[in-house]
Amino acid sequence: MSQDPGWHDIAREQLPDFLIIGAMKCGTTSLAAYLESHPGIFMSRIPEPGLYLPWPELQRRVRDLAGIELSSRAELLAAMRDGHDGHALLGERGTYYTKAPFQARDVPAVLHAQAPHSRLLYVVRHPLARIVSHYHHARRYGGLRPGLNAFLDQHFDLLLAISCYHAQISRYLEYFPREQLRVVVLEELANPVRARQIMQELFSFLGLDPALADPQLEERHHAAPQLDRVCFEPGMLTRLRTRLEADILSLPELLGYAPDWDLSAERWC
Repeated sequence: MSQDPGWHDIAREQLPDFLIIGAMKCGTTSLAAYLESHPGIFMSRIPEPGLYLPWPELQRRVRDLAGIELSSRAELLAAMRDGHDGHALLGERGTYYTKAPFQARDVPAVLHAQAPHSRLLYVVRHPLARIVSHYHHARRYGGLRPGLNAFLDQHFDLLLAISCYHAQISRYLEYFPREQLRVVVLEELANPVRARQIMQELFSFLGLDPALADPQLEERHHAAPQLDRVCFEPGMLTRLRTRLEADILSLPELLGYAPDWDLSAERWC
């Protein structure tokens, strides 16, 4: 790995205007597509480029993802902006930005230091549904063989950390004012009327005229198919519920209401 080249060769006005920072398996790909239906938005040509990740991790990720041997962040930014007309807002999507402490631990501080103007979008869903979707993703794309509960045993802390949404976003709120953040609940996008309202609110949040966009909200992008029905073992469900409940109770601070997420054994076997 080469030495971190730093940020000295990047003009602040070239950096992304907004970021979709997660959460993994919460519909971030679909949200990016809906946003790009607006002529005033240009999403990075490299999906999930990780511009603000630590340099060794960034080099490795871009090599694996795009086959590019990076020599600088400016080189990555140029690839992200390929085709950008210089006028549209530039957006970046990266679910690893809300996987602390396993990834991106220092990203909130780095992001604020380099781009304090950034607006942040964060998508959440029922945390147990997110874990199940994460499991199906690992089976489909990672060749995973164990069942759900064995998968949880192996990766419990990571799966829990990603699903503790309030804890993840609180790291960013140490640096960014609440006015620069919007949280979207994935389940609400299933309602066509509410989904259109949410997109209008997001376009306005980004300083754009919502009337110029026509997002195809019935389309879902990169959704991992559900391979089979899975059930949480009672002990595992109790363990998860004990850790998740406190985080869920804090979510009204971000959402303005308490999400109706059922953690009962009857719902999850």
